[in-house]
Amino acid sequence: MSAVFHTAFVHSERTCVFTSTIESGAANSNNIETIIWGGDQMADVEPTRFEDKMPSELCSSDVDGLIGREENQRLDFKETIESGDLANRELARDICSFANAEGGYMVIGAREGGQMGVCAGFRSVENPEALCQRIRQVSLDCVTERVIGMEIASLSSSKGEILVAVYMPASSQKPHMVTKDGKTEFWKRYQTDKRHMTIAEVRDAFLQTAGSVRLQTIEAKVDSILRQREGQAEAEQQRVLAADRGRLNEVTDIQRLWDALDTLFKEAADGKRFLRLTITPEDLRKDLVDLEREHIHDLLINPPGQRQNGWNAKSPDPFLRSDSLGLRSSDESLQYGRFITLMRNGHFEFWKAIDTTLCWRQDDVEYQKQPRLYPHAITEYPVSFLRLSKLVYQHLKVSCGFKWRMIYWNLRGCTLLPYHPDAVGYHTAYGHTPVYADQHFVRDAQLTNDFAPDVEALGLIRELYLGFGYTRQHVPFFDENGRFQLK
Repeated sequence: MSAVFHTAFVHSERTCVFTSTIESGAANSNNIETIIWGGDQMADVEPTRFEDKMPSELCSSDVDGLIGREENQRLDFKETIESGDLANRELARDICSFANAEGGYMVIGAREGGQMGVCAGFRSVENPEALCQRIRQVSLDCVTERVIGMEIASLSSSKGEILVAVYMPASSQKPHMVTKDGKTEFWKRYQTDKRHMTIAEVRDAFLQTAGSVRLQTIEAKVDSILRQREGQAEAEQQRVLAADRGRLNEVTDIQRLWDALDTLFKEAADGKRFLRLTITPEDLRKDLVDLEREHIHDLLINPPGQRQNGWNAKSPDPFLRSDSLGLRSSDESLQYGRFITLMRNGHFEFWKAIDTTLCWRQDDVEYQKQPRLYPHAITEYPVSFLRLSKLVYQHLKVSCGFKWRMIYWNLRGCTLLPYHPDAVGYHTAYGHTPVYADQHFVRDAQLTNDFAPDVEALGLIRELYLGFGYTRQHVPFFDENGRFQLK
């Protein structure tokens, strides 16, 4: 005999009816048996839990059944919801935490007694319609992506106490994030509490969601948000540091450091003409330079390989001063037109006044009338500066690239003759020498870690000559390979 069982289960508050129909293989042989249990006889049949029902299925007996229940992964009790932005942020976190986990209910109006996490009774919610609307608005405004299937309902106990139940399904759009006041957070429910999701959990949520086909786009959006937030915080910190002259060595943003140092330079130059050479490691770090290393002092004061009595970039003083920013020459040396500084973060500068030293073979009267740059000076200073820079950074074991600048401040009105001073073309140019028209000459260039000092110096020197209307062939002292040949 074969048998097929059909069952129907009907549950009311007092009675359960279980009907079993047995169909026999014998012809015209049907046996139908109906068994009715009442009241206490149902004790061994577990009813459907509150959190396993949809809001439309809940009734007052389900609400009453919460008394004595403990919070769990899918059920959370709250006696009330405070007002204000902080409470709204917490609401958004709760919604996200359920949606990013297994879903469940947040029941508002469930009062805990002496035992944490256990419902001891109810505190009727005042104005439940307004609370439902508030929760709905917080979800729309502060949760991304929207929680599809979320429901908010008012329920009453058998005594007439009003509760608000917020149902969050286990979302197929994970992960959801809280977005409020420019901040982005990911939360997930764990047992009876919630906590921040780790980066690994966020990535796993993207992979597991039904919308994983959108992973790359969403992940890029999240990464962009995180980078933007980090970038904004870093930019603000750099702005604060750059505004404090005593903390410039802590600035790691090259452009901000340059802007701050440019301001200091302009104040020191005080309208005078100056040659300014700077070089900055791309990986600026606080305290990159150990000021206790005597070899650093020696390099800046007596650089090896420089031409005796040449136009050399080096310290004008026999001793360097140490301060919060780094090593520098004295203020007195600046009064005589020369200055050098090596900051703790690795930034290096050399200044030289455009005076009769840089305008060699020109007397004071002629200089005052129209300064004429001397080829030896305008070529040897940049070359010696970059050669010294490379020695310093090799000693410091700096392994990144660099940015360097050549600045002629207040260059307008100055002249420059072409070729070597001993060349015929140099002397025949007298009387019709081009005059620099722009106020300043400012050029910068990118350097690799193993840069060739002479070649890189030639690059910006050539641009200076171009600014006067000359070509590469008018630049003296460099061979065809870009090596500086002045002896």
